[in-house]
Amino acid sequence: MSIRAGGATLPFAVVLLLGFSSALVRAQQPGPGDSPIATDVPDREATKVFVLATPHLSSVADRFEPSMVDSLVAALDAFGPDAIAVEKISGRQAAALERWGGRWDEVAQRFAGAFLYHGQQVRQQTGWSWSMANQRADSLLAVSQSDTTVLSTEARISLIQSLTAAYRLPSAALQWRFLPEEVRSSQTVLPDTVTAALNERLTAANEVYSLGMRLAHDRGHQRLYPIDHQAEKDRAVTVFPKLMEAIGDSMRTLMESSPVLQRSDSLMQAGLDHGSLLEMYRFDNSARRAHADVDLQWESMLEVDLPDDVGRQWLALWESRNRHMVGHIRRVTSQHPGGRVLVIVGGSHKPFFDAYLRQMMGVQVVEADDVLPER
Repeated sequence: MSIRAGGATLPFAVVLLLGFSSALVRAQQPGPGDSPIATDVPDREATKVFVLATPHLSSVADRFEPSMVDSLVAALDAFGPDAIAVEKISGRQAAALERWGGRWDEVAQRFAGAFLYHGQQVRQQTGWSWSMANQRADSLLAVSQSDTTVLSTEARISLIQSLTAAYRLPSAALQWRFLPEEVRSSQTVLPDTVTAALNERLTAANEVYSLGMRLAHDRGHQRLYPIDHQAEKDRAVTVFPKLMEAIGDSMRTLMESSPVLQRSDSLMQAGLDHGSLLEMYRFDNSARRAHADVDLQWESMLEVDLPDDVGRQWLALWESRNRHMVGHIRRVTSQHPGGRVLVIVGGSHKPFFDAYLRQMMGVQVVEADDVLPER
């Protein structure tokens, strides 16, 4: 194998040796605590990842209108994402929680209850196993993502059916949005309850759909990438009640008195009043907001003396979840090397995601100021 460089063809082994020699020079004087994988090597082909911190819009569902995020969606579109990741668990993890049963039943219902309910309806209708549905969905997605193939209406409805049965409801909703309204209202393949659930998600006050699905549709993406992780909940469901008992309302009081978090809330209210949430998103994705959140919610777990060290236990589980989620993001980047990935996630995750992603080779974390600049 050979590689062309500057008009000359170099054996691959020589190229590798040159790179190895450069690495030796960089590694000659490592400092204390230096990581061998934290690299300053410029990488023009790095995959660009922007993590968008968002409040959960369902908390303001009674006042939210889709037009309130028009400016935000335009800015995210200008970033040019090739893939959009959202804070939902994958169909595979939902199926695993269902299979594990026992204490996992409560976790499955809380984080994937709608996925399971509607998926089971389609599976009962078709007789498919979860694995069969998932394989059908992947096969049809491969066709839909082809540059030379446009799915027929029948094939797209079959894809929606397969995605729903595979517990991949966000991507099913995206595919549903591609269908003309008259087709959505007249099709008879899907159960009425599934049709209603998909229609509800077209206008839901929920960042997965209000931002992720909307932008994916506008850019012609055929799927959303779920990157949430809930498999640490077997420990969390026992630790969290102890933590709440130990701290009472003190954490809530502390956060409500924070000037930074008060500023975030005031921008939310102003955005709802004036019809645009862009300024709130700019602030919520700032370094100032990230530091305040980490200081108040997470570093405090190391500073307070709580029974059984439940604060440290909770922090460990939080970091465990975040690292798994970043692992899922890295898997998405493997499918889009050198591309651009948008991650839409609850605000408290962003500082952890950014920190972990910066440790990875071949990844460049994009700053909020570059995507959501001031006017």
